[in-house]
Amino acid sequence: MNKISLSIGQARRRYFGQSLTRTLLVAALVAVFAAAMGVSAAYGQSGNPFLQQLEVAGLELRGPFRHTVTYYSVTVPEGMDSLTITAIPQETSARVTITGNEDLRPGVNYVVVRVTAENGVTLDYEIEAFKEGTVAAGNTQLRSLVVTRQLLTPAFRASVFEYTLDVAAVVSSLNIEATAVDPQATLHIDGADNLSPGSNEIVITVTSADGSQTQQYRIEVTRAEELAADDDDLVIDDDEEEVLHEPPDPQEWLPYVLIALGAAVLVAALTAVIALTRHKSRKRRH
Repeated sequence: MNKISLSIGQARRRYFGQSLTRTLLVAALVAVFAAAMGVSAAYGQSGNPFLQQLEVAGLELRGPFRHTVTYYSVTVPEGMDSLTITAIPQETSARVTITGNEDLRPGVNYVVVRVTAENGVTLDYEIEAFKEGTVAAGNTQLRSLVVTRQLLTPAFRASVFEYTLDVAAVVSSLNIEATAVDPQATLHIDGADNLSPGSNEIVITVTSADGSQTQQYRIEVTRAEELAADDDDLVIDDDEEEVLHEPPDPQEWLPYVLIALGAAVLVAALTAVIALTRHKSRKRRH
């Protein structure tokens, strides 16, 4: 009787042990399969928000189009009230929306071409459209702002009023070239001479032709405290374009995370199976 009971008990333990082993192995296989499906899904949705073509019908953009350059400008004749824009994404699954290309007013207008990738990542291309003609009497916009042999951060926009600039210790004054949208507006530039080491502020004040409005553009200039060895060789291209560095794509690292997760689950399951097998072996010996 005891032998029969012992055999039944051993059979039950063997059955439940085998069931647990099968369950752990199935769980590990499911985890690996889920990771593989995640990789497939990650690569199935494109995260590319770049354009392959950007054109304005009848007009020429300043500078050749490059998909990593996101800012352009164009001059619009006085009689043109809207722009026809061709924007073709690199990925056919991406969506393109265009705003600001209608009801153009004399002066500076901004057109935004937004590209939305299949996975939701967005990127804006901006076109500064300067329309010729008589501007409103109270216009205080700048059409251009250039610091000779230096580069403003961010790149100049008529609608951006604050900038920063780092200069070498040998630079004690700056040549500021500013042009108002309204030729009749007046400009006053203060703070461009006798720069001190450290922080300085240059203020460009635009006063409308009728004197009713003013607008200030500010440049925070940081002059180096000490003369660096290569300051004399400092050269900056005035025509340098704003270039967008492509952000890290989640598709590049997500598959590896999913694979690592599946592998971790598989290792954990195998470790449990080995531990269970050793435990059963010890019980048999006892």
